[in-house]
Amino acid sequence: MYLRIHAQTHENNIFSCDQCEAFYSTKKSLWQHKNRFHKLRQKCEICGSEFRPFYYKDHMKRHLEKKFLCAHCPSSFVAKCDIKQHLEIHQKFKKFNCSKCDRGFHKKCYYQEHLLTHVNPRPFQCKKCSKDFITSQSYIKHSCQAKT
Repeated sequence: MYLRIHAQTHENNIFSCDQCEAFYSTKKSLWQHKNRFHKLRQKCEICGSEFRPFYYKDHMKRHLEKKFLCAHCPSSFVAKCDIKQHLEIHQKFKKFNCSKCDRGFHKKCYYQEHLLTHVNPRPFQCKKCSKDFITSQSYIKHSCQAKT
């Protein structure tokens, strides 16, 4: 097989990219170029996400091959590490506890985001209705902003 591919480099076969001016001596080299620079993508028919062919196969497994079922809720997972992470939400012990209220969190990032709820004034305020927001994402999603 490798000899056949190598032999193509000595032939006059020229494989050109249809998206730019690049030329290659083998189909494989052209495919690698397209995959690297033009990012050939496949669209998932289930969720609409797009992936390179290599990652698309793994992505589809996440939809179709859910082997690990949560005993506490209807969630299911492909990988054991995913269900282990998910099970943390069902545990009563929380590593990060807010000193200003009774809320607790499994992850530091969620705890840090929560701490912003105790900050006044909140950094993002709607000019139309004066409602204030903790994050720029919640401000952007706000109905008054969406209508402008």
